[in-house]
Amino acid sequence: MDKNSIHNLIASNKLDAAFSELLSITANYGGDANTYKKSLIVLSNQFNELKQKKIIGTLTPNEKSILNNQILDRTLNLIDEIFKLIESTSSINAKEQSHSEKIVYNSSDFMLYDNKVTFGTIGHKFHEYNAQSEFDSNKNIIWKLFAKDEEQVGLNIFLDTIKGYVSFDYYPTHFNTTKDNLIFFMIPMKSNDSVIEVGAEIRRDPKNGFSPFRIRKVAKPFSDKWISEKIYFDFSETPEAKESVFAPRINEGCPRVGNGGFKIRNVKVFSIK
Repeated sequence: MDKNSIHNLIASNKLDAAFSELLSITANYGGDANTYKKSLIVLSNQFNELKQKKIIGTLTPNEKSILNNQILDRTLNLIDEIFKLIESTSSINAKEQSHSEKIVYNSSDFMLYDNKVTFGTIGHKFHEYNAQSEFDSNKNIIWKLFAKDEEQVGLNIFLDTIKGYVSFDYYPTHFNTTKDNLIFFMIPMKSNDSVIEVGAEIRRDPKNGFSPFRIRKVAKPFSDKWISEKIYFDFSETPEAKESVFAPRINEGCPRVGNGGFKIRNVKVFSIK
């Protein structure tokens, strides 16, 4: 997505979508982009808190308007800074050619009871409708995730790399236009054995979903066909990162939760040295 398209989203009062696209763009870059990414997460959280009126109940309408304008102005400044970076720096996509890469996970090789793959749910007793596996006509695995209400549902693929990219296909089966609750994460981990991610001290820390160390990509809605996606990640300079997890999620790390679902297939993870 180009700069004009981002501005059009903002002009259409779709700031949430603009934040999502900008976070996806900055994930392809290192250096200053990491600083921009952290600023975007802070602004996105402030914007959502402003909308939900959680922390600004004492503000006057004029003060709320001023705060909204400050968030918008800072976002517009970040857009300029991010696209200047794009113009002056090669993305990690271009760098692939000059680095050695190897595939470290391929769902086509999936076997039942693969210890690299787990399902999970929080806030609801786990039922078989939450997460299922099936095989297509070529005997390739397809994972299906579904939330009936506000429970968090997820798939975890544990990886022994901290730099590379994941490619995959997905198909939204249930999508609520008022909720951006279908999200794909790349998560830096202190250890996959302990299942504690960077920035947390305990397993299943309730703040994990909004961690600034995660890379996120929100699913696109309204598709009647499979969508191909790719997420780049580089946790080599992330403190304490030793491993990583590819983590499709429903209702985690989003302000608006509810029912939703998607299918995922053809997951390949490449490590870049």
